[in-house]
Amino acid sequence: MSANRSAAARAIDAARAGRIDSLAALQGTASIDVDASAETTFAVLTDLDAWPAIIPGVTRMRTHLTSGAGPRPGDTFSWRNQGFPLRSTLQRLEYPTQVCWTGKALWIVAAHCNTITELPAGRCRLTSTESMAGFGVSHLMSTSSLNHQLRLFVEAIAVEAERRARDSA
Repeated sequence: MSANRSAAARAIDAARAGRIDSLAALQGTASIDVDASAETTFAVLTDLDAWPAIIPGVTRMRTHLTSGAGPRPGDTFSWRNQGFPLRSTLQRLEYPTQVCWTGKALWIVAAHCNTITELPAGRCRLTSTESMAGFGVSHLMSTSSLNHQLRLFVEAIAVEAERRARDSA
């Protein structure tokens, strides 16, 4: 089995278990407290078609959902993030606490997990973690760059979740 194939299998196994690939060369994390419920934050994370309007750097989204009832594990989405075309697969959806997917761009494979923890007073904490593996990945991106992108991601999700919470109040 090639090293890249092994990385892809590790990413899938990790995301299905609700975590990232601990052996990947690049790993990052960001966390934010959100003034919205876990349910609202989960709804924003799974509203894939809205991502281009709310997440900086996401310029295109095409979902391939198998159900009219929303995304399910195994569903795929093709998107463009920071100029890179990606093909991702939802691996884990645990309402309202976790959304994980794997993705591939060029020869790089990623596992991305978002965990939502309920806080008092109808608030929650969103933690986003990502691993990237593949030849030369550490030359294409640094840990600080990945952490920065994850920070922008969680901030955008939080802003939208808080907007939706205000609009529904």
